[in-house]
Formats: sequence, structure tokens, C-alpha cells
Amino acid sequence: MTVARIKYGKGNELKYISHLDFMRAIHRMLNRAGMEVAHSQGFNPHPKVSFAMAMPVGMTSEGDYLDVEFNNSLPAQVIKRELVKHSPPGLDIIDVKVYEQPVKSISAQISQGIFNVEIALDGNVTINQIDDIIQGILDQEHIELPRKNKKGKIVLKDIRPHIKKLHVAEIKQNILKLDMVLSIGSNENLNPQMLIDYITSQNKGIKAIPFAKIHRIDMIVSENKTPMDI
Repeated sequence: MTVARIKYGKGNELKYISHLDFMRAIHRMLNRAGMEVAHSQGFNPHPKVSFAMAMPVGMTSEGDYLDVEFNNSLPAQVIKRELVKHSPPGLDIIDVKVYEQPVKSISAQISQGIFNVEIALDGNVTINQIDDIIQGILDQEHIELPRKNKKGKIVLKDIRPHIKKLHVAEIKQNILKLDMVLSIGSNENLNPQMLIDYITSQNKGIKAIPFAKIHRIDMIVSENKTPMDI
């Protein structure tokens, strides 16, 4: 048995497909590569492929991860070579690491995500005004926003504990660039768009047109608070 941990990026070509369709694209890529992917047992066996975190539609990335279990032993360079050869447009296979023994679930290891965000501004908003808004957010102990839970009921979610870092990188040609570190993972998760909507609601002169560009740089491991190292 071999477990391959794969670091990959998603470009503009793939940012509008759902996570389910992306999973299918990964399965097709593995099939085209002719690799012996292990399958689960039972009446409906499925490939043993697990993702660190589902990515919301509309986002791009350069730091996402998945694990694939193979029936046979394969070196990392062979896996990477074949996946690069058969990957669809927009999928960048960045790195591969092979484990010859079971590894801890990748989704259980991550706790935060590093994001770059670009918002097109409508109006003459200064960096000082933006700084005041960002500092106002960071100074608050609680920020409760309405959202739907899994049952479809509207509940209040306190997003402030999940904002680990929020920093203005620059404003240039009416483009606001933000650096964010937010909670992600199986236990706690804050969609960057939810925070962006709150930021743009704080000043009538700030208006995202038509939407923000959200790019995930990497994921942070909960154990040592450093970016994932495969």
C-alpha cells in the first residue's frame, strides 16, 4: 500500500466547477494515468481519495492537498509525472510525497487557510478609510452574522474568532488587496466571501464590482501553526 499526498493548485479554468465535479475530474485523471488506485469495500466501492478541504465555487488556489491510496508501491516522481501528463487544464500538480504506512487524515490536520483577496472598489476610498474599517473589525470581540445552517435555518455565527489575520496589502487603481488567515477545517470554517461581504457593508463608498477574487495560498497545520509541508 502507498499513500500519495499531493499538493495542487486550481486555476481560473476550474474555479466555477463544484467540488463534486472536481472530485470526478480527479478520478478521471487517475484513470487516464493508469494507476492502481485502492477502492473501498462493499456494494458501492469508490476510489480511496480524500481531500483536505472542499473549496467554495469561484476560488483559485496554489496550496490545496489530497491523499490517494494505491494498491502498489510507486515513487513520488512517477506519480507526479503521470498526473501532470494527464491533468485537466487549470489543475497544477505542484508536489507529491509518498508514505508507505497509514497517515493521519489530512482534513484532521489543518486548521487555517492563507488567502489573498482582491476587491474592485467603486468610489474614491482611501487606504486610511480601509485601515480604519479593518482595525475596527480586529478590535471587536464578537461579530455575529446571519447564515443558514445545515438544516436550512437562519442562525447567528460569530465570525470574529475565525479571523486570525486581516491585513491591507495595498490599494492600487481602485483594487483593494487583502491578506487573510481564516479558520478552515472539519471543526471550524469561515468562508472568505462572508468576511468580504461584511467588510464591504461597513462603508457606502466600498462596493465590490462585480465580485472579489479569492486565492488560497496554503493551509496551516493545527499542530505547529505552520504551512502544510508534504
